[in-house]
Amino acid sequence: MSSTSLVSQPTGLALAAELERSGALTATALRLRDLSMGQWEALGGMIGTMHSSLTWWVGDWVLYGEQAFGEEHSQSLDAVGLASETIRQYTWLCERISPERRRAQLSLGVHRLIAKLEPEEQEHWLALAEENNWSRSALAQALAEEAGTAESVVVEPLPTVTNLEMVVEVAKAIFRDMRQAADPAYLEVPREMITRLRAALGLEE
Repeated sequence: MSSTSLVSQPTGLALAAELERSGALTATALRLRDLSMGQWEALGGMIGTMHSSLTWWVGDWVLYGEQAFGEEHSQSLDAVGLASETIRQYTWLCERISPERRRAQLSLGVHRLIAKLEPEEQEHWLALAEENNWSRSALAQALAEEAGTAESVVVEPLPTVTNLEMVVEVAKAIFRDMRQAADPAYLEVPREMITRLRAALGLEE
């Protein structure tokens, strides 16, 4: 497993601790002053790692609580400050994908996509995704092709608007009738308006 260490740049971690002690780092603000470029970059790297790792940390934290404290652990889940459904999803993901298979270079979406697979399959697809630098959509396409369910998508060309003024005029008339109707859901658009609109959009009957 490849990963990015939070303390690979000790300057960032030490600086964060100092900022918290001085009151510059709070739950709602980060007040910075008199930093060198190196300190600023180190702090940014640490913040980025924390942001991208939050899902894994929360899930693993819950799993540890379950193992160490049993049912009692549920009384302390509010400490993390997340909705119960969010915590449940994070925990499920961490339970499905063990730490040694997770890859820091791949997005959370990629991991979610293969979470239901067996461990050997997870490893196979994560390795391919990392090797080919696949996004979630690229991996989804590869999985679909492997399963023989990939479908070719045909994109129809957009109609050419031949008379924009007419489109606007008909649209205004329809919305005016909707405002005046007792129940807009049952408003019947006159066929004449539909015909004019189709003609303006260049659509055939």
